[in-house]
Amino acid sequence: MKKTLGMCLFTLVLIMGLVSAVSACDIDIKPWSNPNAINLGSNGVVPVAILTEGGFHACWVNPSTILFAGAKPVRTAMEDVDCDGDLDMICHFDKKDLQLSASSQSATLECWTFSNCPWGSFHFVASDSIKIAGK
Repeated sequence: MKKTLGMCLFTLVLIMGLVSAVSACDIDIKPWSNPNAINLGSNGVVPVAILTEGGFHACWVNPSTILFAGAKPVRTAMEDVDCDGDLDMICHFDKKDLQLSASSQSATLECWTFSNCPWGSFHFVASDSIKIAGK
């Protein structure tokens, strides 16, 4: 019993150490744009980058688990969005699917990592500021 409890505690400490060594995933809504204006009255997509930084690798994200403002991405790709030499994940979301209102000031993305990333399947939540434009 003691050996099993000791291994569980060791595993928990190891996992917590790996997670604490990694900053939470960071996103950039409408990369290359400031402010992050979203016109809910127009057609099209909103790009959102999941950034590789601080020990977090965007390739660990399971695209099928991504939700941004309640919407699933219509497409995802890996590219160096922030020109730092690391591949980030760029996701595009149909504006009509976003659960935002005229008073929204931020939007949240949540996702799960694949189970084979260093600490297994892990849930991340990240937000960025937005400005609602148009009607």
